[in-house]
Amino acid sequence: MDDVNRVQSLLRFAGKVLTARERVLMQMGDTRLGVFRQRDICDLPGVLMDGDDGEWIIIKRLEETSPKSPDEEVAEFLENDGSNPFKVPELKPVISKVVSVDDVEELQELNRLKPEHISETFEKGELLEDFVRVSLFIEDHAEIQEKYEEWISSTWKIWSDQEKLVRKSLDLYNSLFKIHSSIHISEGVPPEVIWGFGIGIWSTQDKKIEMPIIEQEVEIEIVSEGDLLIRPRNKPMELSLKPYLELEIPNSANLQSKLVELL
Repeated sequence: MDDVNRVQSLLRFAGKVLTARERVLMQMGDTRLGVFRQRDICDLPGVLMDGDDGEWIIIKRLEETSPKSPDEEVAEFLENDGSNPFKVPELKPVISKVVSVDDVEELQELNRLKPEHISETFEKGELLEDFVRVSLFIEDHAEIQEKYEEWISSTWKIWSDQEKLVRKSLDLYNSLFKIHSSIHISEGVPPEVIWGFGIGIWSTQDKKIEMPIIEQEVEIEIVSEGDLLIRPRNKPMELSLKPYLELEIPNSANLQSKLVELL
């Protein structure tokens, strides 16, 4: 009986594994490995469609860039270096710095520094006679604000518009590279990469279908230059009406058989 119980337990486990592997996907996002729509990626820099050697997509690994830095006096007031193209760098309301006594006099003559914003400064516990610490408020520096606005409009904004696309292309590359790695290091059943044609959408009270009607299994390859290639595997395209059959939508079985004949 012990042997019988062990075999029964093993068969139940095997049944659960087979059921899990045959789970029908209802939506592309259910894999949680990524969904890449043609309309979102076809115009990205470094993404080439329909390569000469049968590749359906070639994705080059681009490099991030940084914007040209503004004048030093503007850079002092920036919250960050502006290297995030999705977030406009802002000016700090106030900065603190150590300046010479001569600089203090010049700042006061230009009405950029108030006496109450000046304090003594020390180094290794000793008072520095020729230097003081000042708090500079951006509201007192109209010329810096003007230079900042000019830098944002003429330099940073132009760079940002281009760099946003570069970062999206990099995100695409990194996502597919991660999938490529998971395929090659998987100890179990590796994930499949599917190119879908024609998205079918169907909603019921408790279920929603959003899956390709025709599927082609593809492979991801990385060449020595670092380019990432996607090409069809040596398998035929398949009609995929499994979600409709799973929900027992009327006539889906008849449609499956007729379309298979046509294809």
